[in-house]
Order: sequence, then C-alpha cells, then structure tokens
Amino acid sequence: NFGSILDERLTFGPDIAVDDGLLDCCVIAPRGVLDALRIMWRIARADFRDDPALVSRKGASFFLETFPPQRLQADGELLGLTPATIGVLPLAARMIVPGR
Repeated sequence: NFGSILDERLTFGPDIAVDDGLLDCCVIAPRGVLDALRIMWRIARADFRDDPALVSRKGASFFLETFPPQRLQADGELLGLTPATIGVLPLAARMIVPGR
C-alpha cells in the first residue's frame, strides 16, 4: 500500500496514503508497446486521468479474479492462486517508531 518510489518520482495512484485504513488497487494493463509507453509517461508525471489501461480504486477489500487463475504474491511472498479476497485489518500491526 505504498504510493510512490524513488523519492516520489514515480507515483502509482492518486492520493495513496499508508495510514488511511484503505487499500489502493492500481491495475496497469497495457495492450501493447504504445499503451505501455503512455502509461509509463503518465506514472512518471503523476497523471491519473481516466485511461483504459490504468485504473485506480480505493477500498477496504478487493476481490481479485483472473482468467485463467494466476499466482498471487505480496511483498515477494506467494499467497496462492486467484481468485482471492484481499482486505485491510485496521490496527493489526504494532509498530515501534522513534520519538521526536
């Protein structure tokens, strides 16, 4: 649920926050090289206007279904195959952070 990388040079969706209690689902589905180039350019510019190859949604949970079923992974760990429901468990992790 991170919204950007490389010091916010590449942003993956609008208004993504790690602490809002919501997941941000960004589906990037180019149909060819021109779509891929356009989407890379738009991500680099944080341009998230409507586009058939780039869709972003917020929610507490998402149901993912693919045809055919695909391997599902999160943070490099295999979770199984689709279909799957992915959700947020508010306050499920305890963090230790340095004081000010």
